[in-house]
Amino acid sequence: MKTRIIITLLSTLALATGCSNDLESGAGYPALEMGDTTLVYKIDKVMQNDVDVKPYFDFFDQVELTLSYKDNQPYKLTFEETGAPFHVTPYDYTGSLEFEWVINTSKTPYEIRFKDTGEVFCYISRDRMVTFPFQLGCPSNKYEYQLLPVEE
Repeated sequence: MKTRIIITLLSTLALATGCSNDLESGAGYPALEMGDTTLVYKIDKVMQNDVDVKPYFDFFDQVELTLSYKDNQPYKLTFEETGAPFHVTPYDYTGSLEFEWVINTSKTPYEIRFKDTGEVFCYISRDRMVTFPFQLGCPSNKYEYQLLPVEE
């Protein structure tokens, strides 16, 4: 009986706080209150099971993500993997991918999605770190690109 009461209270609290799965504009989100600007991201770390392997491979230096904003809204995303020996996304492209994007701020980390399909592309945290979790071959190895904005 206590369990049922606790579940009911948690459900009521979730509804009262306005939980939503809708894609949002990102209002109030520091990485999106940008006006008209472009942020360039480079790989900070390449994590393999909690170990950074980026220092051992120079081809990661060529991977770049560019997020463009127009009127405080997500606009264009460009992802360059030229030089990397594998793709971290399941999409078919040769080195560079460009599309319009939106952000889902109802989950943490926030989801960067294709505007036209709503499919998740990568994730962004409130401190603007972008991550790409991915798998290569061995199922016991978990990988993640961690990208940070390049300071101008």
